[in-house]
Amino acid sequence: MKPLVIVANSVEKKKAMRLFKGHQIKVMGEGFYQVLNNLKSISKKQPLINFGLVGSDHYKIGEVLEVGTSKLLHVNYPLKDKTFKLSNSGVVCYTSNSFVTSNETKDKKAIFDMELYYILALGYNVVKSIKLVSDNLSHKQYKQYK
Repeated sequence: MKPLVIVANSVEKKKAMRLFKGHQIKVMGEGFYQVLNNLKSISKKQPLINFGLVGSDHYKIGEVLEVGTSKLLHVNYPLKDKTFKLSNSGVVCYTSNSFVTSNETKDKKAIFDMELYYILALGYNVVKSIKLVSDNLSHKQYKQYK
């Protein structure tokens, strides 16, 4: 079964169309509610490629990264959530429901998105995640990159 490429918005879809020629691409929206609402009709057995823009204070803008581990970002309170391992790349992607403007984690090579952890938490277990660094934790850079 060919992987379905899932993205958050139309900007990401345009970029994904160049990188994943021949794959079906689905726009699911940004954040937990959109992921939950727009993936519920897709079988958990469907292989997925999550592609999207991320912020990072370590990686260069324009760098393409494969996610190794996915964690949920809790800024104001510590919780012990499940950590999802996707590959051996060493890249840690933290998912938040808001735009991250500073790295308050212990992972100096962290990247930040708004969807990946939620996709994995819903039970999709054949997932690869490819992220494109759009900004260095700056709204202004993100808007310019789009």
